[in-house]
Amino acid sequence: MIKLTDENLQEFNSLTKATKSKFVLMFNDKKYFFKTCYNISSGAQAHSLINEVLVSHMARKSGMNCTEVHFAQVNFDGKTYIGVLTPNFLENNFAQFSLQKFTIPYFEHMRDEAGIVGDMDGERFWSKKIKNYAYYNNVEESLKSISYFLNSNNYDKSRYRQNDVKKVKTDLTNIAVMDFFVNNQDRHCENIEIMVPDKQSNEFLKVAPIFDNELCFFPDGSFDDVVFRISSESFQKSEKQYANELISYIKKENLKECSESLNYLQSLNLEKEIIECLSNEFECGKSFEEISNAANENGLKLSANALSNRSIIYNAKKEIFESRENDFSI
Repeated sequence: MIKLTDENLQEFNSLTKATKSKFVLMFNDKKYFFKTCYNISSGAQAHSLINEVLVSHMARKSGMNCTEVHFAQVNFDGKTYIGVLTPNFLENNFAQFSLQKFTIPYFEHMRDEAGIVGDMDGERFWSKKIKNYAYYNNVEESLKSISYFLNSNNYDKSRYRQNDVKKVKTDLTNIAVMDFFVNNQDRHCENIEIMVPDKQSNEFLKVAPIFDNELCFFPDGSFDDVVFRISSESFQKSEKQYANELISYIKKENLKECSESLNYLQSLNLEKEIIECLSNEFECGKSFEEISNAANENGLKLSANALSNRSIIYNAKKEIFESRENDFSI
């Protein structure tokens, strides 16, 4: 766990007043983002923080483009904050936008093209579609919305190079791959970001590293509810269909890196990954009990069962994936 105090912090400013407070801070002349679930009345809520660190560990080991996340304790102005720390991933000469920045004007354009402006039912339909639009099974729609944005803002079309497009496809699809296995319940257009270069730059736009993975496995400790839902016939049927569609897309587009990510995640032993990741974070012994004790000593309320339960969810998703109808090798 990284420990910081007033003495080595060059900046520590709040970004939001949300329940899960977010801060920007600087130390060693580098900018970081710090997210905490600290609440003075109930203590730190460990589940979301564990998920952020664990999914980052898994994604980076699989070769995915993901933010590096570590536990941190920040002592500032007489208060102690427990949370997760990630480096700023915005690059020079790039602007950063959520995917929603692209999808809203694109879907508004599609709505207008359909000639339903002023139609109240149509307006409600498109408003809901824009609000709830996610990239799941819609990588191509995301690419269309990005292309529409570039054209509308007079970007040079020649910079929409084929290799760059394939990299964007790969990164967006890898987000879907990871979210499937870790049961992410909160992936939407505002926590996928696109980095757009200055018009004078020779760079092409990029998908930002994967971030915001707190609502995975069993969000907010709702383990029994998630097990019940995953066990249902309707859920398994829809997830199996989704796995087949995802694999078909990966094969059709020849996304070799995504196929490799699938291979890694399918063969992964989550219990071993949890122990490897968290024993290093807390510098403790390699058992769930020792990790739980170390987490509690650092202000994170965490039981050994809560750690092992993640493997139950992960293995359930793996079983669904194994029941798919098609092979994913390229």
